[in-house]
Amino acid sequence: MITGYAENVNIDNCDFSKFGKTAIHFNNSKVPTNGKACKVNGVDITRCYAGMIFEGTTTYQNNSEYMTIVNCHSENCKIGVLIAAANNIISACHFKHNRVGIAVVGTNVSNDGHGILNGCEANHCIDYSLVCLDLLYGYSFTGCHFIDGGGSSPSWVGGIGIDNSKAIHIVGGQIATAINIGNEPETGINMIQCVMFGTAYGGGIINGSPVKLALNGNRFNDGSDYSSINNAV
Repeated sequence: MITGYAENVNIDNCDFSKFGKTAIHFNNSKVPTNGKACKVNGVDITRCYAGMIFEGTTTYQNNSEYMTIVNCHSENCKIGVLIAAANNIISACHFKHNRVGIAVVGTNVSNDGHGILNGCEANHCIDYSLVCLDLLYGYSFTGCHFIDGGGSSPSWVGGIGIDNSKAIHIVGGQIATAINIGNEPETGINMIQCVMFGTAYGGGIINGSPVKLALNGNRFNDGSDYSSINNAV
């Protein structure tokens, strides 16, 4: 299902299964006017190439913006959700058992990212639970769970990957998988705060050197303090 340059599209309580392509693809949807934003609610997706894709233009990601996605399941797909557009809010959604759970990507353009995932989970994914790639304006993940990627070699398979991105904030929730850091443009601009790290499945392991993450107020699941690892600040 593809929506092009449109607004006020509402997808409610639908099931999508075994699509060879993407179940729901908002491709360059119109910037909403007069509150006519697109909404997705109560959708169940399984065994598709990608569950949901929200995509603006490659030169200025100001389309497919200001959408709200609530109470959706996107499971057993190549990609649970791919976000390549700005200002969207995703809440209370499940992205488990995918090859990649959540991917947020930019093209270093003037309006990428700066959306919110709230109260979501991407557990038991094969390659990555979460990928953040080439984001200038970051993304916020509040109260989300990233647990057990399922891979064993290398140690970050199924983990969290952050590469060439700024202002990635993971606040609250749980991480019980490894974190793989690529290029970080600046020290301390990416942050993990008030998270419980589970020691199983590589939780608390940070791969990459030097690591410029800011780590504040985190704890292990036994209650002990989580101190900085490698060269994290």
